[in-house]
Amino acid sequence: MIEARQKWESRHESAELAKPSPFLQDVLAALPNGRCLDVACGLGANAELMLRSGFEVEAVDWSVTALRRFRDRLRAQQLEAKLVAADVRSFRFPESRYDVILCFRFLERGLWRAMSDALRPDGVVVLETVTTAFLTQKPEFPKEYCLLPGELMRGFAGLEISRYQESPETGLASLVARKA
Repeated sequence: MIEARQKWESRHESAELAKPSPFLQDVLAALPNGRCLDVACGLGANAELMLRSGFEVEAVDWSVTALRRFRDRLRAQQLEAKLVAADVRSFRFPESRYDVILCFRFLERGLWRAMSDALRPDGVVVLETVTTAFLTQKPEFPKEYCLLPGELMRGFAGLEISRYQESPETGLASLVARKA
């Protein structure tokens, strides 16, 4: 665990800021306004997009380095978000707090129920991560962090799924699901 954390700290120290997810940009206009939680936010590109779109943002990541770099970037632009340094696997998701929950390129199946419960009525989860098809591009990637075909849709079956796609070319599964 400590070794994995140090790996991410090192990676975030030198990483270039990625652009926000194209999938998030595509669905952004359909998301309800309000409070957004970005789970495993990394350097915060998606959280920053949400801030610029008028959302109140909370962002959680276990990398203090990533959060520091995100905070510094926000301050330089006079933007504010609540940043939380925590292992999301032990993060306490407050019930019925968020209008939108984001989770990109991070897979922890055990959080799906907590994420659903943390949504307000009509709240939306937007999740995108790799599938086993990704292994054709990057065979060394740990298989346990890859979704099986249809797994993401089944995992959020208790919500109203408004958009779902799996791409064998990119190896990504993407979901937008609303709490009724």
